[in-house]
Amino acid sequence: MRYEHRRPELLEALLNHLVDNGLNGQSVRALAESVGVSHVTLRHHFGTREQLLAEVFQAIVEHWSIPFHFAKNDLVWVIRDQWRRWTTPVGQRYFRLAFEVYGLAVSQPDQHRSFLTKMVSDWITLIADHLVETGYQRAKAENLATRILAQIRGLQMDLIATGDILRVEAAFEEFASQLATEVSQTLGRQGAP
Repeated sequence: MRYEHRRPELLEALLNHLVDNGLNGQSVRALAESVGVSHVTLRHHFGTREQLLAEVFQAIVEHWSIPFHFAKNDLVWVIRDQWRRWTTPVGQRYFRLAFEVYGLAVSQPDQHRSFLTKMVSDWITLIADHLVETGYQRAKAENLATRILAQIRGLQMDLIATGDILRVEAAFEEFASQLATEVSQTLGRQGAP
């Protein structure tokens, strides 16, 4: 127990290593070596490789933290703010790892249901709830939230794959402007007498 304080430090070092190098089927021994400890030490702190990966997945989810509070009319501002954070060089490195983790989680959904829920369903629910609060009907809000998340994740994947920041940024800005117009028009129509 006296070395328990090392757990967060080890997890951060592992996450940094994986952000730089990816999962690539790395064994516990290889991961331990990458952070300068024995595989016994790593197993002591995290258990099996699957338990260790679950901790890493949780750390990735926390990196993509959801802004649980935003004002009634600032959905597009929040999306733009998150986009700026996600497309920094550090954000892109995390997202590259997140896509690799997605692939693993999708191939083993029962084992990684929590990761998939937090990276997809929680975002859709948050955006949809916000839209409902602003006046959208639930079904329409969920559809729009799904389109928003799909658009953003698709653009992130494009950026990671191509590195073409100017083209992807232009596409994002067009999407954000169209979203602002769509939300404004929909709420305007619903508010009309």
